[in-house]
Amino acid sequence: MEFFKWAAVAILAGGLLLALWAFLSELTRALSAMWLPIAIVIGAALLLFFNDQGRELGVGLMNSPGLRLLALFVVLIYWALNNWHSARLGLDHLYKGQLLTGKETWVYWPPRFLGVCAHLLAALSLALAARNQPAFIEHGMAWIAFAAPLAIILAAALFWAGDYVFTSRRNEARSYKRLARNIFFGCLFFEIVLLVGLLVALRQGRIPDGFFSGTAAIIASAAAFLLLINYLRRGKPDGTDETHSKAAWTIILFLPVLAAFFASIFVPMQLGRAFGSMIVCFFAFGAVLASVTFFWLMMKWTADYLSDRWPRTTQRGVAEFALVFLLALAVGTSLIRPFHRVRTCEKDVCPMAPVPHEASSRSAIKHPADRPTVSEGAPAPQLNADPRATQSLADQPTVKDWQAIQSPADRPTVKDAALNWYRQAVDDYAPLHQGEPIPMLVVAAAGGGIRAAVWTAAILERLEHDLARPENPRELRHLLFAISAVSGGSVGASAYVAAAAKQEADGTAAEPVSYLAEDFLAPGLVSWVFVDGPSNILPDLNQGDRGVALEQGFEHASGGLLADAFLSFFPDTASAARHWRPILLLNATHQETGRRIITSNVKIERHVFQDSYDALQILGADVRASTASHNSARFTYVSPAGNLAPQHKNRGYVIDGGYFDNYGAATALEISREAERAIKQQYGDKSVRRVVLLISSDPGLDEARARVRLRQRKADGQCVLSTATPADTQDADNYFPFKDATGSLSNDGEKGVVFSSYNELTAPLFGVMSVREAHGTRAAEELAAEICAEQPVSQAAPKAADQSQKVAANLAAAADATLLSTQPLPARADGSFFAHLAMCDAETNDMRPPPAAPPLGWVLSTDTRTKIGDFLSHCDNNRERAALETALGVKELH
Repeated sequence: MEFFKWAAVAILAGGLLLALWAFLSELTRALSAMWLPIAIVIGAALLLFFNDQGRELGVGLMNSPGLRLLALFVVLIYWALNNWHSARLGLDHLYKGQLLTGKETWVYWPPRFLGVCAHLLAALSLALAARNQPAFIEHGMAWIAFAAPLAIILAAALFWAGDYVFTSRRNEARSYKRLARNIFFGCLFFEIVLLVGLLVALRQGRIPDGFFSGTAAIIASAAAFLLLINYLRRGKPDGTDETHSKAAWTIILFLPVLAAFFASIFVPMQLGRAFGSMIVCFFAFGAVLASVTFFWLMMKWTADYLSDRWPRTTQRGVAEFALVFLLALAVGTSLIRPFHRVRTCEKDVCPMAPVPHEASSRSAIKHPADRPTVSEGAPAPQLNADPRATQSLADQPTVKDWQAIQSPADRPTVKDAALNWYRQAVDDYAPLHQGEPIPMLVVAAAGGGIRAAVWTAAILERLEHDLARPENPRELRHLLFAISAVSGGSVGASAYVAAAAKQEADGTAAEPVSYLAEDFLAPGLVSWVFVDGPSNILPDLNQGDRGVALEQGFEHASGGLLADAFLSFFPDTASAARHWRPILLLNATHQETGRRIITSNVKIERHVFQDSYDALQILGADVRASTASHNSARFTYVSPAGNLAPQHKNRGYVIDGGYFDNYGAATALEISREAERAIKQQYGDKSVRRVVLLISSDPGLDEARARVRLRQRKADGQCVLSTATPADTQDADNYFPFKDATGSLSNDGEKGVVFSSYNELTAPLFGVMSVREAHGTRAAEELAAEICAEQPVSQAAPKAADQSQKVAANLAAAADATLLSTQPLPARADGSFFAHLAMCDAETNDMRPPPAAPPLGWVLSTDTRTKIGDFLSHCDNNRERAALETALGVKELH
């Protein structure tokens, strides 16, 4: 029976499709001829509307200055002209040899509608971004955001009717002239009403200024494009002149691509900053079409030239030969030189980070005998083989007892660093907290692009403010031992260290968030389209790549600080106890082995960091701080895999750290274990206690599954993990909530639909990405569980002999608890603690709208960036932050 139902549906669907195909046969032929611009438009829609970063670009339109809106006006016309021109070439090929009469229905206006699709996509991007902005939501005006795309649709109908009635000289049927006239004046009326309504709403303060100006720029650009084409195409095609006209249009539209190529080689970062990601994207869409049509024209001219000697030469044959030649050239070029090599300070002279001003020096250490020295047998300090770099280091002004780490071999071990941290921390903390262990703060900063960078920097900036005392405004840095960061978290952590260095040098406020205010995506896009592509067939001309462009964006945004040598930000072993700066561990992934590859100012020892590589040891040289951050944040496709080839030795490639552990929790756990062991071995079991802060930036983290926090049973105070606690008090079985491929949270997994053919293709990719996420969550839970095991146990709770048994006991205790029978674990000023500062969405925020919806990418609108810090008062972060400050033993002093 089911088979007959299916057969009936299939026959009915087939019949309807055949009837529709017969009715629109000419249209379908025309659309198939215009496949190239249609494919570009569809691809642009996917990039703009089906990922977070694309949607955020529309918000950037509302923050664009006047000159950038003028550039948007021009670039949209450029993309529209390429859509129109490439569609005309396709139709020309379809009707080749046929005499057009001017009565063809689908020849003249479909290319123009394709052209105006560029403006429609820009308007939709602006509308979808604007409707979620607070200004629209507060005034109940979210619906008016769609005035922009509606205005483009009205403009297209207006100019079509105007061409039909007033402009066209083709032999079109005039039976609908009255209807077209009515459409023209109706669209004109509604267009005016729409624009006047927007202007009134703007004057009343109901919509942001940028929305009106962005909408006006897009509408004006669409009108200019349609006016131009209507005037140029008002007559009938005229044979040979038409062919020459198409060739001229092809060359004219390719000239901007050529100019962009040369500009991108020399100034990609400046080009991206000048125009912004959205304009670069729109220009790139048009540039792709211009390049393809120019290539096809060159093949035609070549075939015409060769046909005199070889009459059987065809344009298609020449194009196939050219493509094979370019492919062979790309393969050969890749064999003779490495692509996307990681920049080191061995080849380029890296500037040095600013040294602390003498006024920032700490008081002398009370026990001179405890002051460390460089270990015996350490290699002589040498930054790199370039004598100019050594000279610049030697000539740099210094302060009392300050000396930066001079080479990767000169870095301290984790043990040496831990002892140095303790010596400076005890001088600061012990006088105010007699007899208490010193809190050793270790931060794990998760990845998440620019939102993770800004969120990490905002938290550290806020803690600097909260923990500051008049007599010691840098309390956080004295307690902060290490930051283990991944991807965007690495960028935020590096910005914090750079801001701290600048403050110690010139006394300015440490504001790392201000170093992340630029559009970092645009320079990479410029290089990706106009440099990386052609570089596959070009020799080594010392051109950069999109990775270098992104690094240069970091450097410019930080005022040049992140261009400094990474190790020059950190004091060497002899001066660390006097001028302590937190350890940075920037986690990346080794492509060939899947292991962690960590860039740090301490040695990555194999007995501490299990199965991990030391990035600086592999490279054999220091790198810029921007490069160290970028190696951890090499987003898939947005950044290339970095080639590790010191002295032409192939060491594989480095990719984003999120492939291994997106939280950096495994590295944080390992360094905190080793540091605690070294300090307690030297100074006793009561000398230090661990305080761990996990920073995550994914608003979609499920509270019960991944937002791990510490809780305690109300009955006996036993510490339990929130993610190990069943939420359902009626559920007798302690199953982990099942989440299937459709996103359904159900133990039976029967909700939703999965298409088997689609799953065949996507299962490997989704599986790898899901494992990555689960691996990070597991590492974060392990870190939290270990801190949980260090909490004091009440008389009613079962006792455990060692650390591993304590962890097991706490996990077992969670099985007997529920969310209703537990409460947040209170922090103690003399105990270990684990805090998690996270982002959340509306569903996990008591149904309140979150302050922002930051995307996963490399550019944020001004409005979104300024609101990220507001997450500290949402998602239970205010309670977590207060507990963290209590655990650091400082809050009670304020």
